[in-house]
Parts: sequence; C-alpha cells; structure tokens
Amino acid sequence: MSIRKSILFSSFSQYLLKIIGFANVIVMARLLSPDELGIYAIAGSVVLIASELKLMGTASYLVREKEVSIQKVQSGVGLSILFSWGLGGILALSSISLARFFEIPELATLFQILSLNFIFAPFTSVTTSLLSRELKFEKILVVSVLTEVSRFAASITFVLYGLSYIGLAWGILVGSLVEFCLLAKMRPALASWRPSFIGLKPIFAFGIYSSLTNLLARFDSNTPDLIIGKFGTSAQVAFFSRGVGFLTFLTQLITSGIWPVILPYLSEVNRDGRDIKDAYTRANLLLGGICWPVLTVAGVLSYPIIMLLFGEQWKESVPIVSILTIWGVFRIIHCLSPQLLIIMHKERLMLVKQVSLFSATVILVYLAFPFGLTIVAWAMAVVGVLDFIISSIVVYFTIKLSIFSFIGAMWKNIFLVFTCFITTYVSTLFIDIYLVPPIFSLLIIGSLTLITWFASLYLTKHPLLGEIVGLVKPLLTKMVQPS
Repeated sequence: MSIRKSILFSSFSQYLLKIIGFANVIVMARLLSPDELGIYAIAGSVVLIASELKLMGTASYLVREKEVSIQKVQSGVGLSILFSWGLGGILALSSISLARFFEIPELATLFQILSLNFIFAPFTSVTTSLLSRELKFEKILVVSVLTEVSRFAASITFVLYGLSYIGLAWGILVGSLVEFCLLAKMRPALASWRPSFIGLKPIFAFGIYSSLTNLLARFDSNTPDLIIGKFGTSAQVAFFSRGVGFLTFLTQLITSGIWPVILPYLSEVNRDGRDIKDAYTRANLLLGGICWPVLTVAGVLSYPIIMLLFGEQWKESVPIVSILTIWGVFRIIHCLSPQLLIIMHKERLMLVKQVSLFSATVILVYLAFPFGLTIVAWAMAVVGVLDFIISSIVVYFTIKLSIFSFIGAMWKNIFLVFTCFITTYVSTLFIDIYLVPPIFSLLIIGSLTLITWFASLYLTKHPLLGEIVGLVKPLLTKMVQPS
C-alpha cells in the first residue's frame, strides 16, 4: 500500500474512532455529573500512566526494526507479558491504597476492573504493530472501529443500567475483549502469540527509554488531574479535565490519521538515505497548517463550543479551554519529534527532553493550584512554550535543523493562524456568542473562518492545498464519470 493510500485509510479510521469516542464523551457528560466524571478521570489518569509501561516499547521497536523475525515477535510478546501482567497485578493489589491516597473509596473498584485490560495488551499491541509495519491499515480500520463501537455501546448500557462511572470501566473491558477476538482472526503469519523470554535485552534497552518517555509525556496532560485530585475536589478535576480532553480530542482528530503512518514513513526515508530534515519539516508544516488554526479558533469560540457539546453544567471549563489553547498550539509544533528521535536512535535524548518537561509540569501546576484553575491553565501554557523551546534544541542536535530555519519554514502556518484569529475575533464583535444559540454562532463564524483558511492556503501557496486537491480530485473524478 502506498504512503498516500495508507494515510487515507489511517485518517479515515482514526477520524471515525475519534468521532465515536467523542460522541461517548458528549453522552456521558450529560448522563453523569461532574463529580462522577471527576472520579473516573482520576482513575483513568493513573491507568493511562501505567499503560505506557506495560508494553516496554515493543510496538515501536517492531515497527522500527529493518528486519523482524518470529523470534523477535515472540520475544516482544514475552517482554510485554512480564510488564503488562505485572503492572496489572500491581494496580489491582494497590487499588485500596490508591483510593486512600486520593481519599475516594470508590476508586478501588475502578482500579480493579481497569487492571483486567492489561491481560490482553501484549497480544493486541504486537499484532497491531505488525499490521502497521506492513501498512495493513484496512484491517486496523475494521478492528479499531468495531472495538470502539462495542466499547461505546457497552458503556452506555452499563451507565443506563445504573452503574454510573463503574459502567465506563466495564465498557472498556468489553472493548478490550472484542479487540482481542478480532485480532486473533486477522493477525498475520508473523504475529505469533507464543511468548519467548530469550533475546529480551535489545527490546528492553530500546523500550526502557521509549516507555519512560511516553510515561512522562502522559504526565503532561494528566499531571493536573492528579494534583487537583489530591488537593482539590473531583468536580474541579472534571472541569479541568474536560478542557484538556476537548483540546486533546481536537488535536488527535487531526493528527491521529497521520500518527500511525509517520513512524513507518520517517523510517523509510531514513533507510533510503533521503533528506530526513526536509521530510520532518514538511510533515510538521502540513500538520500545523490544520492544527494551529483550529486550536486558535477553538480558544476564541470556547463558550459556544462547550455549551453545545457538554451543556450549561460545564461552563466553568470555558476560560480554561481558552487559555489551554496556547498550550495546545505550542505543544503541537514539534509533536512529531518523538518519532524522529526513535528512528535516529536517540532514545536517551528523547527521555532527557521529556524528563525536563515533566519536571516543569509538576512544579508549575503544583505552585499554581492554590490560585485557582485559571492559573493552572496558564501554568500549562508556559509548559507548552517550554515544550517548543526544548524540542527545538533536541531536534537541532539530532538533525541539525536550527530553530530559526524551522520557524522560517513555518511562516505559512503563522500566517494562517493570524488570518483565522482575526476573522474569528472580528466576527465575535458582530455576533454575540453569549446570546446567540451556540449552533448558529459556530456555523456562521466557522464558515467565515473556513473561507479565510482556504484563501490563506491559496495566497501562501501552502503545500497543504496540493495535498487536499490530491485527495479530493480522484473522488470528484469518479463522481462525474458515467456509470
């Protein structure tokens, strides 16, 4: 499968998944109270952090390697079993202690149910990574969509049955079981599920850096939930988590389509001896051409967006979202740097970068919390700026791409942000977003901003316009051809 076709398949599947997942978020925001969702957010943050260690980088290792044998796959399964089952057991055994730490007894049951998902992870992740390596995204599409739909349906059923946030945990477990069964049917011949505990050292040597980096990256988004959960209330966790979650959804909706493809793509560029600096810059330019303007506009229109999606009970998230968009924009600028560092065998440098950001996040959020959630959001904005600076330095030492050259290459994206922001802001001077029904203000202002975005793409001769035409033109041609 070609790279463009792979991106198309991956994009379609990931967008569909994000839409289903976000529909779940919207429904739950109306079925459950902020306190209930806040409790689940705390549990989810702890489990997500543990999840980054459970595979020890096996998936990325199998994608990166030039040659993969059955022995390597079996060793990957074996290493994943040791860590995934071990962490699942630790999570279950420490559930009561964790609940006491957060002073929320109900967390114990949540941790015990969520720990069961760790049983399936070694088998599903290894199989998915091999399908990704072979660019078999059509199979990943089927598995992912059916998994997410089953998770969505199960969660709603359990919640309506009266299980509250406990139903969300059972829904995730149902999804994991469905994913396991589907991949058992679709796994390639190389995807042996027989574990081997021989030859673990090279995978572990790579995985320790990759997993710790991903673990600390999770803290970028989840540290506020944990600190607020410890020193504040579950409702405060929910309000802040809703803001972070909404921006994360927007970012992932745009980036998730290219995310599974970018590591195989950059690995191929590097193996073929092509210009990795140019490939990295172009990928960020294309991605930023969508992400930067979208996040900026979301910050201006945070009120109608929150009201439309979540309802009046979540209005305290509005100022948080507006500020967090700064964090989102700066964080996305070098979001592809982890993949770059992996294929350049710079795992240690990747870890150093993430340790720095993690330390800054913990310190700034801890110091900001006594002054309120708005100040915590500003602390995260500062972390976003630090992310951009540190990532620029790391990228320079990896491929000699200077920060000035990179910013110069991004001028078209900066122009897009400026024009879209001005259009959106000026529109709010004529349309009162606090009085006009959210759906109407978003449709009118969104349409004007979209026209501005396309005009800016044309004026700057942005390469994203060519990519859009390249994807749309074949579809239009098929539509006008006689049957």
